[in-house]
Amino acid sequence: MAEQPIVAYITHQRSFTVVCPHCAQPQVFKLDDIPQNSRNPFKYECPCGVCTNVLLNARRNYRKRVNLGGVFTVAFESKKIERLCTVLDISATGMRIATDSCRTIHQGQLLHAKVVLDNSLRSRLTLRGVVRGIIPDNARLLLTLEFENLNPQEEEILRVYLMP
Repeated sequence: MAEQPIVAYITHQRSFTVVCPHCAQPQVFKLDDIPQNSRNPFKYECPCGVCTNVLLNARRNYRKRVNLGGVFTVAFESKKIERLCTVLDISATGMRIATDSCRTIHQGQLLHAKVVLDNSLRSRLTLRGVVRGIIPDNARLLLTLEFENLNPQEEEILRVYLMP
């Protein structure tokens, strides 16, 4: 089985940090240090001698893979039916959820999702998100949500939760 690459996130300053999986030593690089025609992922050799693959990710925000239970409602439906969902990943600006197939969910709709994080405080969040993508996946739907109007407390809880 192929080794999973280390994911390095490109910052607004056009730099990224690689942390060696063996010695945990971080090394900061500028994007300009990488030749333009280099492959992604690329090989990285740490000063400790360990070689690994590094995958550069240009997302604006770190996306954390999770498996969290939750419920959501569609904001402007006349009947507020709570539907079960599983949060598959979450970032500071949105999340991807899986739910049973449902014909009443459309792109652009506002959802209210209640999620309990798996942090030490078991933080409970009610997050408002606009559906940006819908992907059918067998008998379920994968929904991509973009958060809308997070309050400062929600932003702070997510910021701390998302620290790698």
